[in-house]
Amino acid sequence: MSETDPITKAAEALIAAGHSVEPMGAGFAFWIVDGKGLSGRELLAMAARLGLIDSPSDRQ
Repeated sequence: MSETDPITKAAEALIAAGHSVEPMGAGFAFWIVDGKGLSGRELLAMAARLGLIDSPSDRQ
């Protein structure tokens, strides 16, 4: 079984924390989070800032 994509994991963590998260367009490159358009990288950073996931720079 493969590891979950970090952006998908971040989206799931945000949803679990009560945020509204919707993919926008093909390929899940962009997201609508609480009414704001974010790139996948921004979504990942938001989830890390909120302490919902480990920061990508903390992973080894």
